[in-house]
Amino acid sequence: MFPRRTASILPSAKTMISGAASAAATIMLLRSLVREYLPPELRSYIFYRFETLINSFSSELTLVIEEYDNLNHNNLFKAAELYLETIIPPDARKLKISLPKKESKFSLSLDRYQEVVDTFNGVTLKWKFNSKQVPMKHVPSSDNFNFIRISEDRFFELSFHKKYKDMVIDVYLTHVIKKSKEVKDDKRSLKLFTLDHDRMSGRRGNVWQSVDLHHPSTFDTLAMDMEAKRTVMEDLDRFVKRKDFYRRVGKAWKRGYLLFGPPGTGKSSLIAAIANYLKFDIYDLELTDLRTNSDLRNLLVSIENKSVLVVEDIDCSIELQDRLAEARATRPPRHDPAAFNHVNQHKVTLSGLLNFVDGLWSGCGDERIIIFTTNHKERLDPALLRPGRMDVHIHMSYCTPCGFKTLVSNYLGLTDHPLFPRVEALIEIAKVTPAEVGEQLLRCEEPESVLTGLIEFLEDKKSERSKREDENKDNNKESGAAEGKLAQELDGNSDEMVKKEVNGSIGEAVKKEEGAQEADGENESLLDSTCRNPQVFWRPRTMFPSRTATIIPSAKTMISAAASTAATMMLLRSLVREYLPPEFRSYIFYRFETLINSFSSELTLVIEEYDNLNHNNLFKAAELYLETIIPPDAKKLKISLPKKESKFSLSLDRYQEVNDTFNGVALKWKFISKQVPTKYLPTSDNFNSIPISEHRFFELSFHKKHKDMVIDVYLTHVIKKSKELKEDKRSLKLFTLGHDRMSGRRGGVWQSVDLHHPSTFDTLAMDMESKRTIMEDLDRFVKRKDFYRRVGKAWKRGYLLFGPPGTGKSSLIAAIANYLKFDIYDLELTDLRTNSDLRNLLISTENKSVLVVEDIDCSIELQDRLAQGRARMRSRHDPAAFNEENQQQVTLSGLLNFVDGLWSSCGDERIIIFTTNHKERLDPALLRPGRMDVHIHMSYCTPCGFKTLVSNYLGLTDHPLFPRVEALIEIAKVTPAEVGEQLLRCEEPESVLTGLIEFLEDKKSERTKREDGNKDNNEESGAAEGKLAQELDGNNCEVVKKEVDGSNGEAVKKEEGAQEADGENGNIVKG
Repeated sequence: MFPRRTASILPSAKTMISGAASAAATIMLLRSLVREYLPPELRSYIFYRFETLINSFSSELTLVIEEYDNLNHNNLFKAAELYLETIIPPDARKLKISLPKKESKFSLSLDRYQEVVDTFNGVTLKWKFNSKQVPMKHVPSSDNFNFIRISEDRFFELSFHKKYKDMVIDVYLTHVIKKSKEVKDDKRSLKLFTLDHDRMSGRRGNVWQSVDLHHPSTFDTLAMDMEAKRTVMEDLDRFVKRKDFYRRVGKAWKRGYLLFGPPGTGKSSLIAAIANYLKFDIYDLELTDLRTNSDLRNLLVSIENKSVLVVEDIDCSIELQDRLAEARATRPPRHDPAAFNHVNQHKVTLSGLLNFVDGLWSGCGDERIIIFTTNHKERLDPALLRPGRMDVHIHMSYCTPCGFKTLVSNYLGLTDHPLFPRVEALIEIAKVTPAEVGEQLLRCEEPESVLTGLIEFLEDKKSERSKREDENKDNNKESGAAEGKLAQELDGNSDEMVKKEVNGSIGEAVKKEEGAQEADGENESLLDSTCRNPQVFWRPRTMFPSRTATIIPSAKTMISAAASTAATMMLLRSLVREYLPPEFRSYIFYRFETLINSFSSELTLVIEEYDNLNHNNLFKAAELYLETIIPPDAKKLKISLPKKESKFSLSLDRYQEVNDTFNGVALKWKFISKQVPTKYLPTSDNFNSIPISEHRFFELSFHKKHKDMVIDVYLTHVIKKSKELKEDKRSLKLFTLGHDRMSGRRGGVWQSVDLHHPSTFDTLAMDMESKRTIMEDLDRFVKRKDFYRRVGKAWKRGYLLFGPPGTGKSSLIAAIANYLKFDIYDLELTDLRTNSDLRNLLISTENKSVLVVEDIDCSIELQDRLAQGRARMRSRHDPAAFNEENQQQVTLSGLLNFVDGLWSSCGDERIIIFTTNHKERLDPALLRPGRMDVHIHMSYCTPCGFKTLVSNYLGLTDHPLFPRVEALIEIAKVTPAEVGEQLLRCEEPESVLTGLIEFLEDKKSERTKREDGNKDNNEESGAAEGKLAQELDGNNCEVVKKEVDGSNGEAVKKEEGAQEADGENGNIVKG
């Protein structure tokens, strides 16, 4: 039925190639003419007019949303990115997936040239993501502080009918921004901010650095009276709903709270509960880190809305003198240059703070909570206490029966028990903090034993309290008589000093007391206590002549045709590369790929190494996971031996594939790597940038109906398995401070070395009972993640190791690290200058770690907070003392907040260990539960310790000389280090043990002689002290006064506090 002449109508291959060559030559000639004779501006104008002509036949309008608008971040781009994640259709065939650093939720986004169709109010809108390579340029980083180099231009195109332009711009895009904020709030973690000294340049957004806040405290877990909690929550609810009210009455939309009460009563927990309740970030302001009032203002304008600003220990973090004293302090410098320089070195004043809290600068932001904390409300200036500055005063008192019921419900799951009435009666009398009660409830999980132990603890506290009150009465009588006599002597000899004290200190104290009483009456509230296309097979029919067999071409013809086709393809390839821009070529390939994939039911997730300049944690997890599922018949792999590692690492080579099966679902992994123009990306520690010219990514393909299962379950399984592999391969690390890298950037502060300390609990020279107690406490700690979150406590544990040198404190630390497989961070407090340095160090430590502060009593002077205030008072009048003081500004308040405040929750599963040779020198505030939960006495070597040592050193479990050695060890008081040194002398047991006995005999004789000498010295020193006391009574009244009021008073107070703190500790283990 076909005419025979139709075959001659079809052009031959030769004719086609000739025509293509002529067309190519013509195009190349035209291109050369255009480039030679038309300037770039005219060429761009012609192309623009050509595009305009094409678009004139279309009714479509396209909005271009670029990532950067004239080097500034385009917030609409980020909003569109978040919004499109919510409207990705279920039939999407290719997506990008990432896991941002320190995030727990995956992020999905469109791959290049992918399109998504949306419908809004009956209008169809089409989103398209584009990306193209551009010349290297510098743009500001996300914090606007540094510049980053980018070579990629990313933008969205939003297309719709032009008649809907106004609706899209005014309504739809507003809807996009609103939905993106909801997605962002749902995904984001609360942040805890601190000052970054190296970036305090006055630019907004540059002063603070943050870490994720995962503090588990809520109002449900707080040990407060129900009425007090309800009052606080109602006040917070009322505050956040009254934006229009605050604007109508002309007040800044802020609220001030004062939390006051003794240590351990839950002030930091209440702050965290408020932040979790409101979902507000926390800005922790350390006033001692600031130099001027202008610094305060710069900080305030850099704080975001919907935030909680915290100033802890306001009474001692900085000297806030009354304003009249400020004026007097600034007068002397006119004729005293040294004093002038001293005064101007630190000028954060009470006036500056008041203006910061309640002046013009307080209106620079909305919906802010300002919280002050103190242990001594009476020390605060009345001007700070008035409404508008501290609107609500919340007394955080000792644990109440209601607080106990909350604690026991959280810790043990009990709502009632026969022992409850006895506990509640004792709690009313014993005056213990919620932290102390919580530590007792942590001891074990058996309710009867825990409550019985708590009753014994409360009985002891009750007895101690009664005894202390009786002693205070006697001391008050004696001190009253002594002060009366001293006052008479001072009246005769020190009129000028008394006058200054009366007019200065006493007058100010009276004024403050009166002001405090007046301010209490002004406060609003005073509280006492989270087609199926079938394939067609053509068969020969009778209509075709039998000569069709001759139609089959010969081999020569086929080779000629293949050569012609190849030549044509090469020509077309050259034409495409020469005349089509890369973006257009990519778009054509994308459309071709889309066409092919339209017949497939497969979905592909792209896991790139970097997600918009940030490390993609999912890429590294996939890399580790695939090492465990490489099939035995793999034909090509990459193998390496990382630095300082002992195990080889296997990985896929480029374009290699691995199949996996999970819950009956088949999945295919493919590794791809391709060359790209060089770009600069941050290193793993975010401290430096490195040039990258390779784009590495994995493709994970599976049936699209399993999309939710793969994203929610399978990828979580991948991350879990990768963590297990990482833990199995890694070596323990010992970290120390890298001073050349302490630039305030996280990840760059610590430097490490592999830790290969051989100490274990088997080799420790401690009593078996003590070792067992410690191991049980550690086991209980690491297994109780959900428990700590339920009770609202940071997942950490504090230990104090105290005892003479050589008793094995460092060995015990290494044994704990080896037992838990935790890294060790060795913190040297003398290397730090400010409290903010402490916080920066804490947020740069990883989870599952041991933080060690050795020799806490002498590594830094941690005086009590009242003494800190007196030191600042002296520095006002002594410039040299001021300079000396400011050389080291790590304070006790800063250390306490570091150990047990908000910052202690910035991480999970941490052990904090302090060591000291003199426990009695430590401030009682450091010793309480929640800071040093377990006190371990590292004593002299015991018979049990000797047996462990001789077993480790000589391999002996018994010997006739053992009884003699054990008897002497009880008397001689030698350390395990000394015994170990004797056991190292030779390898012959008899000689070693004989030498050890001689050594112990000598130590016994020395000890006896030393004790006799001490008795004689005590008698002589007693007589000398009596004589000296008489002389001082007669001639040095002023000195005596200073000693009585200052040193002796503090010493008595510290001794009483130390005795009280010893009774507060949750566990005391004697080793």
